[in-house]
Amino acid sequence: MKPFISVILPCRNEVRSLARCLDSILASSYPADSMEVLVADGLSEDGSRAVLEGFAAKDARVVILDNLSLITPAALNLCIRAARGQYILRVDAHSVIGPNYIAVLIDFLAAHPDAWGAGGRMFTLPEAHSMFSKCISIVLSHRFGVGNSGFRTSGAIAEPQSVDTVFNCCWRREVFDRVGLFHERLIRSQDIELSARIARAGGTLWLVPGADTTYFAKVDFLPYLSHNWLNGIWSVVPAIYLSRLPVRWRHLIPLAFVAKLTVSLAGALLWRIWWLPVLPLGPYAVLNLAFSGRLAVQHRSLKLAVLLPITFAGLHFAYGAGSLWGALRLAVHRLRRVSLVPVQETNS
Repeated sequence: MKPFISVILPCRNEVRSLARCLDSILASSYPADSMEVLVADGLSEDGSRAVLEGFAAKDARVVILDNLSLITPAALNLCIRAARGQYILRVDAHSVIGPNYIAVLIDFLAAHPDAWGAGGRMFTLPEAHSMFSKCISIVLSHRFGVGNSGFRTSGAIAEPQSVDTVFNCCWRREVFDRVGLFHERLIRSQDIELSARIARAGGTLWLVPGADTTYFAKVDFLPYLSHNWLNGIWSVVPAIYLSRLPVRWRHLIPLAFVAKLTVSLAGALLWRIWWLPVLPLGPYAVLNLAFSGRLAVQHRSLKLAVLLPITFAGLHFAYGAGSLWGALRLAVHRLRRVSLVPVQETNS
């Protein structure tokens, strides 16, 4: 008999993608009697709850939990505490897992007792049939867009690879006994922070061939910018609650770029050295246009040649600006803490 696995799924107002996600989980090749699906619903108001209740009525594996905190890390912890499985697989509501996803990961972890967790490659597809959604899916799968994020940018892999984090990760249950649950003050970046804790404890995470996830990219430009802005903020703000930043260097490159651009613009205004902003913008524009042009040729689309530079810039500038705002919030927080430290008088 296969090991029992708990699939955990946080959701709030995900009616557009929830049924598609649950269908993929329940259609898994993994034995039905060795799996449960715990869905923590954050009091959805868009019809998601009715979708969940419909699935639960038809399939006893689906269990609905109420996430009264309404935030992702609380939902994940709620599911983990209720989970009965030897393994725990987190699935994002905007994704679809392949039929063999669970079986491949469980077989890998069973054969590699030193591995703490494993996941597969992410294939990003447009949420809708629009050119801009296609642009977003390309940008989020390219190294110029997301850096060395292995699960996003890796092509076909023949052998398992040790990585710093994976999407839709499957962990051994005892991992949470060793390093603790998700940090509930982190509205975002909680998965990156957990992966960093695992690494500090000596654990490893693996990208495994044969396990694939499809992620559906956002459709509209403004939500795309807002999403990247918030991700940027939460690449830095966690340091308010932690002793260190949990993110990797690739997450901080947009911060360095936007900070340099901001200083250059300030210098241009103060000292009237109008060419200063060209120093950061020039090389970036060349790289952006070069990668965008190459991708447009690969996809044989003139429209992509126009839209891809905007989409790349939307990711980098929004994320970098959010990171800069987060850094300012962090600096203010640290200064306030210093100002609250009482000054001890010394006897003269």
